[in-house]
Amino acid sequence: MPSVQARDEAQNKIKKIARTVEEGFLGNPGDRLANLDCEILEVNKSKNYEAWNICAIIDNKMASWMSQTKLTVGPCVIIKAKVKDNSKHWRHGNDETRLNYVKAAQ
Repeated sequence: MPSVQARDEAQNKIKKIARTVEEGFLGNPGDRLANLDCEILEVNKSKNYEAWNICAIIDNKMASWMSQTKLTVGPCVIIKAKVKDNSKHWRHGNDETRLNYVKAAQ
């Protein structure tokens, strides 16, 4: 099953990266962020909404947001965003900043 092997390799790569990120958050809820370089780790189609779940690393910290446009895995620039929430990542258990109103460019 080549598709299963490819998916597992991608998930293992993300797990390794998730272990190396710093703990902490990008800001407090309500803070505005601008002009940040990020690395998008994974892009998944939401099961409940017509949107994409984006997981990324910004300033060596985990961040995620939902986007109406599909972004690709790789480098990206966050033009502006607002901190929605600070919590733990559901899969990896790392500190994660949830962003809202994200304008991103690749």
